[in-house]
Amino acid sequence: MCKYMGYRNIPHIYMLAQSDWMSEYIDSQKYDHILSIMDSVYRMAPIYLKNNVTKIGLPFILPNAPLSDYPGATSRILVNISDTDVLLNILPVLNGLHHNMPITIVGNYRFKNLFNPNIEYIHASIDTNDLIKKSSIIIGNGHTVLAGLLQCKPVVIVGCRGLGGLVTKENIATQYCAGFHGRVGAEKGEFVPAVLLEREIKKGLQFIDKRNEEQLAVVSFLAQAYQRNVVCLNQLLMSVIKQKKESWTLLWEKNPSFDYQRIGNNSYIVTNMDTNKMLFSIRYEECQIIEYFTEPATPQDVFNKSKYGNIEAFREFIDQLIFHRILYYHEA
Repeated sequence: MCKYMGYRNIPHIYMLAQSDWMSEYIDSQKYDHILSIMDSVYRMAPIYLKNNVTKIGLPFILPNAPLSDYPGATSRILVNISDTDVLLNILPVLNGLHHNMPITIVGNYRFKNLFNPNIEYIHASIDTNDLIKKSSIIIGNGHTVLAGLLQCKPVVIVGCRGLGGLVTKENIATQYCAGFHGRVGAEKGEFVPAVLLEREIKKGLQFIDKRNEEQLAVVSFLAQAYQRNVVCLNQLLMSVIKQKKESWTLLWEKNPSFDYQRIGNNSYIVTNMDTNKMLFSIRYEECQIIEYFTEPATPQDVFNKSKYGNIEAFREFIDQLIFHRILYYHEA
């Protein structure tokens, strides 16, 4: 993306997961917009990005035939939990399940002599989509849960925030918004009670090879969520493109997070007050232009009011203000 940053006529949208807000500093001046993937309800966008963020739910692709009977499906439990500590926590439960039902565990570490003979442990580097198709019930978190639900499999959520339980039409909405990480509202590292996990697995086993009202309602919710994501993305792209193409006739407003300080007779420095970052120097005439945008105005109207004689230089200055987020788009 960096090689295109110098082209102001190309819209730049930065995408990141909601759970990564704490580990990344986003320089919003470089991008036209931030797209936040809602994989967690436990991280909020920084306040300095308040006017520049669009949030969408977990993205996914709808399969062509989500309700079909996938070939090769067997009576098998698939366990795919990204947190190794959680996996070790529930291992006694997995070892205590029906010894005649095969269990496949996907993980990142090599364990020896920890599993019963009916349990197969494979490394997480392999593609799990085929394993999901061939399994009867899924135990996991994150996108593994999504993939299982889209194939109408019973799914039990177990993750870094404990036991989320069997996904049903009652809890799919809250779990989807929380990213399928465990019990909604739980702290990280919450203990998974063995009795409750066994109960949820047994409830899920009742739905093996059956298409019931619960599963159909879950898939219906995901289909609606998919459509909402598509509409949201289309609106975002059209809005950013419109701002790029029609910036001259759209309403723009001064961002209160920016100010300028005098450093000479006719020289001022523009500063981001939230980050104390100095951007570039301007003249007194350009300070007046910025002040015209204290109330929403179009660049065309401001040019007509100002004493700026060179329209090309004026356009370049307005582009610079928009690029650095000193002006932001005002939705009437």
